[in-house]
Amino acid sequence: MSAITEIIGQELMDTPSPEQRELDQALENKRESLAVLTVIGGTKEYLGVDMSLGDNHKLPPKDVEKYFVRYQNVIGSKKTGCLLDSFIKVGSQLVSRVLPIDNREELANDLQNCDLIKTELSKFAGKLALHGSVLVAFAAAMLTVAKNIKLRAFNDATEQPNTVLGNTLAHTESAFE
Repeated sequence: MSAITEIIGQELMDTPSPEQRELDQALENKRESLAVLTVIGGTKEYLGVDMSLGDNHKLPPKDVEKYFVRYQNVIGSKKTGCLLDSFIKVGSQLVSRVLPIDNREELANDLQNCDLIKTELSKFAGKLALHGSVLVAFAAAMLTVAKNIKLRAFNDATEQPNTVLGNTLAHTESAFE
């Protein structure tokens, strides 16, 4: 009996706790993210080192954590920069539709060079990226599309756009003539 109790006791001691299993799984998820980065050839750009899959699998846990944090910082910076650029370009387009702006590109450049605007929009973009990574990617794609749309300029302030509202207004005006 004592041998059986000893074997069962040893097995219980070898079984990791639920907390340890979570930590191990988190480490493996980080290692897998680094492996994907290695496969696409991005370790030099994102981590600052060339790494093979073999190197990745040999990394001690401390280095996996270090490289994963470095990867998150670089990717976060790139996401924030992309969103910041898109916010400013789309914002300058919208403002130029409401206000008489002489040079929309110059406005966008001035806004991008303003440290206060960059700081505050970067904080906002960082919070968005932190809480909704996939949705942020979608939003960035939509903002990129929006900033490349050429808004139709009207030759005459009285000209109505070719929309349902414009057609309705034109029809209403002709009915009262």
